[in-house]
Amino acid sequence: MKEEKQVEAFMERIRQVHLKFQEKLKARQAKWVDSKFHVGYHDWLYLNKDMFQGSSKKLKPIRYGPFKIMEKVSENAFRLNLPTYLNIDSVLNV
Repeated sequence: MKEEKQVEAFMERIRQVHLKFQEKLKARQAKWVDSKFHVGYHDWLYLNKDMFQGSSKKLKPIRYGPFKIMEKVSENAFRLNLPTYLNIDSVLNV
């Protein structure tokens, strides 16, 4: 009998924590701002030096563009209209 009460008390604490977490999550989601990236917009592409090949990495620019956003693949991935000479995939994570 004592164990059942302990289990019930534990379950009630878990429910309270869950409800509190849901409230905090809803409050944070209400503050969430939609992405500034939209299909048809133009944006700059910033590349890390590690993405480049060859010995002259330091001489290549970091910033390219602006490129047109062609399609929204997922919440944080977009397809850009990139030139072929960059030799990178056109779907990028933002």
